[in-house]
Amino acid sequence: MLHIFFADPETLPVVSDVEMAFSMLSGQRVSLDDKDQKLVDLIERAELLDDHSFRDRFGFTLPVSALSTGCKAAIVVNHMPDQLIDLREAGKQSRSAIVAVCEEGNVLMDPDTGIEDCTNCCGIQVSVEGETFTDMSDLLYYFEDVRAREREEYS
Repeated sequence: MLHIFFADPETLPVVSDVEMAFSMLSGQRVSLDDKDQKLVDLIERAELLDDHSFRDRFGFTLPVSALSTGCKAAIVVNHMPDQLIDLREAGKQSRSAIVAVCEEGNVLMDPDTGIEDCTNCCGIQVSVEGETFTDMSDLLYYFEDVRAREREEYS
């Protein structure tokens, strides 16, 4: 299950520099898999060609080091599920793709930044603040309505 945290639980090592973590994965020659392909497709609208290159949405072949930071963060989540990956600098599209594709892992998000539905009705397995979500629309409702009401109450 993917676990979303809004504050550091201090029980997991935090990866706040996803560029460095991605470089370490590349240096360890980690093979990119089907989930990575799906993440690259959703975030970059690109195609992984192999572990070292991808074809961008304009047809150019580039090294994986040229992927966006959000896409690199998604790949790090996919390959480091025992770490807490800080997504506070990742964009909405990247956060959404991670929720849709990554079946396990731990991520740290800003509660005021949202996600969008990119699942095309596929199920999810996400835990947020003790609640389990298996449907993206329920998770979106939690982010957009429940959390928003809680913020208003504490303001």
